[in-house]
Amino acid sequence: MKIILNGREFQLKEKGENSKITVSLEETLKKDNMVVRSVGVNDVEMVNMPLSEVLGGASPGQVIRIEAIPAGELTAEALRDAADYIPRLHSGLGRMRERLLEGDTGQVGVMVDQALEGLDWLGLAFQAYLEQNSHPSEQEIFFEEYSALALILRNMEKALKEHNFERVCSLFEEEVASFLDKLLSLAEKLLEEKQR
Repeated sequence: MKIILNGREFQLKEKGENSKITVSLEETLKKDNMVVRSVGVNDVEMVNMPLSEVLGGASPGQVIRIEAIPAGELTAEALRDAADYIPRLHSGLGRMRERLLEGDTGQVGVMVDQALEGLDWLGLAFQAYLEQNSHPSEQEIFFEEYSALALILRNMEKALKEHNFERVCSLFEEEVASFLDKLLSLAEKLLEEKQR
């Protein structure tokens, strides 16, 4: 097996079991504060497969290509993606009401699920960025806002259980939209600071 890390052959400290190779590679990445962006085996990308699983199943003769980047760069990339996503999520909130007025509660339910997944992803992206880049005051703002969102989501859960889609739409349009505006401002501030 041959391992190529960021275009260069990874020199194994010792030959042996794939688990030892995995540990050696993970130690190297950790020491350099790098995270794996992509892994390919014989030029086939292994999507959503942990590095340990790829290496654990590797056999002699395979070429494993690993692209790793600094953790801070990956979290900044995720924050840029989040800043791009927030306006799209925001605009989708109004479409829920349109579907409700059309009587398509099934589609409203699908849109609610998608919006909740988006909010969850936004939370993960912001949290990772703030933890990696050490912004204590912004972390406090973020967690304050996310705590407020938790209350909104509990109210939304109650409305969903009651099949009160009118209330769900109102919560998204009023409360969640306001939350997204604050989150976008925070993202823009953080990204601007990152560029300095």
